Amino acid sequence: MMDSRKNFSVNPFTFRGVASFAHAPFWGLAAISLSLALLLSGLALHWVNRAIIPPIRQAVEGLPTQAQLKAGILTWPEAAGPLLCEGPFLSLAVNPSDSRLMGQSADFQLDFRRDRFLLRTVLGEWSYSYDDRWALSLARAEVEPWWGAWQPFIQGGVFIGTFLFLQLSWLGLSIGASFFVRGSGVMLRRNIAWLGSWQLSYAALFPGAMLMGLAIILYTTLQLSLTGLMILMPTHLIVGLLYLIGGTVVLPPRAREVSRIPNPFGSRPDPTKKLKSGRKNPFRD
Repeated sequence: MMDSRKNFSVNPFTFRGVASFAHAPFWGLAAISLSLALLLSGLALHWVNRAIIPPIRQAVEGLPTQAQLKAGILTWPEAAGPLLCEGPFLSLAVNPSDSRLMGQSADFQLDFRRDRFLLRTVLGEWSYSYDDRWALSLARAEVEPWWGAWQPFIQGGVFIGTFLFLQLSWLGLSIGASFFVRGSGVMLRRNIAWLGSWQLSYAALFPGAMLMGLAIILYTTLQLSLTGLMILMPTHLIVGLLYLIGGTVVLPPRAREVSRIPNPFGSRPDPTKKLKSGRKNPFRD
């Protein structure tokens, strides 16, 4: 019988391809998992570099020479006027006069008022008061060097954090789903063990993850709205569930066990016959 661990499909986008991971070597699963996590982490970093970094850099460059947040109050010079830095994804507005600035249409809007800041999204608006213990200088001469020093660490944290989040979430989901695969395999009489159940469950997450990666690309290039992205977030989990069920169903059946119980109706050997070697029966007269 051919070893199935040496003949598995590296295509996790079909039911049979997902099912083949149940008997695949672990390195095959690990290679695809690491490659996919690196790809999605890179896409997340690309979105941050395009959507988050430019408005923040623009806001830092537009800060006045004197401004601070102290004792829960934002002190902003009147001569500086309101500050609005907006992109298609994020807008930052500093407006101590508590009047909403016109022209804000970004998906995420941060509006800093005299004693609070507002966060607006398609889901609604939230207001948070400044903590009285906060004491921050918002002068450009102090904020600009701080941002320049921490920006690479923030970008690296986004990449590494996304990678670790994907690996841990895939691990947790696959462990939970492996109980379903193992139980279904027993009921359907499929050839699968506990390790194979976990590997199949892990591989079933790959198609949904690729769908989410495509959604991030479309959102970053303004081909998909924030509402569409939010719809695809639970959808990619449903895709993983479909591949989990489909991969379990197409697993190869378990081989039938041959009974070793002798046939009670079969003929018994005659002890009087000669042995195959030609020697005579020593107990015969």
